[in-house]
Amino acid sequence: MDQHEWNTREQASRRVATIVGVEVGRQRERKRIDAEKKQAWDRGFITGIIITALVALVAIIGAERASAAPAKHHQTLGAASEPHMPSAAIIRAIIKIGQCEQPAPRGAGYYANIKWDAYPGKTWPGGLGIMQVHHEQFRPPGTPADPTKATPAQQIRTAWRAYKHYRRIYGVRGGSTFWVCSKIIGFGGVDYNGRVIWR
Repeated sequence: MDQHEWNTREQASRRVATIVGVEVGRQRERKRIDAEKKQAWDRGFITGIIITALVALVAIIGAERASAAPAKHHQTLGAASEPHMPSAAIIRAIIKIGQCEQPAPRGAGYYANIKWDAYPGKTWPGGLGIMQVHHEQFRPPGTPADPTKATPAQQIRTAWRAYKHYRRIYGVRGGSTFWVCSKIIGFGGVDYNGRVIWR
C-alpha cells in the first residue's frame, strides 16, 4: 500500500469517526433532553397532584365550616319553620333586648349580633337574658331544655310567651321589667293590640 492510498484510507477513517462521534453526541444530547423533559413532566405531575389535593382540602374544610357555623352561632332566625311567632315589630323589639342582654361582636357569625349560646349551664343562659327556670316553664313544645341549644326563633317564642304571662300579672309596662335591659333601651312593653311601646 503506497503512501497515497494510506492517506486516503486514513482520511476516510477520520471522516467515519467524526460522523460516528457526532451521531453518538447527538444521541446522548437527545437522551439528556428526553430525561430532562421526563423530570420536568414528573415534577409538574406531582405538583399538580399536590395543588389539587390542597384545593380539595380547602374546599372540604370550607364546606364543613359553612355547614357547622349556623348550628354553632344560630346565624338564621328560622322563623318560617317556627309557628306562632309574634309580629315583626315585636321580634325587632325582642332582638333589641337581646343585643343589650347578650351582645356578640360584629362579624362573629351570630344572628343579629346576639350571643344565642351564651353562658351554658348558668342562671341566664341563651341570648335573651331569660332565667333557666323561666325558659323551662315557657318554652314551646319541641324547644330544647337548654336555651343555648335553642334556635333564635325558639328563644324569641319562649321570651314572648314569658312576657305575655307577666303582662297578665303586672300589666303592659310591668311585664316589660321581665328584662333588665328594658329600661336601658327604653322598651315599655307591648299593648294588648300588639303595639310596641317605647319610652
